[in-house]
Amino acid sequence: MDIEKLLLASYCGIILFFVFKYINQTTEYSFEEYRGLVSIIVAYRNEESQIADLINDLYAQDYAYDYEIIFVNDHSTDNSLKIVETLKNNRLISVSLPDNIEGKKQALKYGSKIAKGELLLFTDADCRVKPKWIRLMVMPFTKKNTLMTAGPFLYTFDPHMLGFFQHIEQTLLWGFSKTMAIIQQPVMCNGANLVIKKDLYLILSEKIYNNSPSGDDIFILQEIKKIDPKGIIYIDHNETVTYSAPTHNVRTLLNQKIRWASKSSKLSDPAMNIAGIIFMLINIYFLGCLISGSPKSFFIKTSFELFFLLSIYMNQFGKFKNISKTLLFLLKSFCILAVYPIYGLLVAILAKTSRFEWKGRVYS
Repeated sequence: MDIEKLLLASYCGIILFFVFKYINQTTEYSFEEYRGLVSIIVAYRNEESQIADLINDLYAQDYAYDYEIIFVNDHSTDNSLKIVETLKNNRLISVSLPDNIEGKKQALKYGSKIAKGELLLFTDADCRVKPKWIRLMVMPFTKKNTLMTAGPFLYTFDPHMLGFFQHIEQTLLWGFSKTMAIIQQPVMCNGANLVIKKDLYLILSEKIYNNSPSGDDIFILQEIKKIDPKGIIYIDHNETVTYSAPTHNVRTLLNQKIRWASKSSKLSDPAMNIAGIIFMLINIYFLGCLISGSPKSFFIKTSFELFFLLSIYMNQFGKFKNISKTLLFLLKSFCILAVYPIYGLLVAILAKTSRFEWKGRVYS
């Protein structure tokens, strides 16, 4: 067997293993109700167009016990702070970072220090959440060994190709994240949907705050993984999803991905680094096969990736009901998966060579 066939068989075998693990793992919801005070922490900067929706979603939670909402203003220059102050009630605490402190990580840390709850529940100001979000995300903490729960962050469905691209990419990332967690090697999570014990967060946050302007999620994850990977629980339930609208600007999308990828050089967890390297090398190899006139292997590889995507998608959103829409979905998804290696390489190169802008600030 030549190297191309061996790599293809190995890669497709890994995908089938992932599919098997994903579809046979059911999240346990037999936990007792968590009854303690929960502190929701939201750091924001210039989010005037979305922030009111999130506040109203948080007010509509069906959590039967007490919770507080802490919004931390990171020197917004728009009307975000005014909107928060206008909508504030007895449950919502509005604070602003001092002039000598800035950045999302510092804002989260600032809000966490004034939080009264034993659990900190994090999301982003441009997200939407469902009524059962708090209740389901904190349930696992009725077990003593739970250190952190991670929930899905997804982009809302958008029929336009750029929005659809982000929707599919984020769905795949969630499926990969959950599957790696099932085999007790969690490698990814999203700071828009996390719960962590307050005492643990305040200790670990001191270790990560100089690493990168972002990365409040994955750096915390790798530190908790060192303590006990079994203490990290991924909650895969429709009511625990946090949603955000995709961007319709290519430059904004690339800027975001460069920011996310810029954290990779600072990761210390072997599984995170190995998974990223293997994925990149596999894509480079089969992209080379395509360019050199061997498209069959590339087509098979992409078809297996599409199968994994379908497994995740149907679990998250249910079965398809319209044949024509299903075929269009498959075609568009296949095209996205086919060009993804090029996109991934571009982002990886730009992350090492370019600056990125975030909330009006420029970082190297």
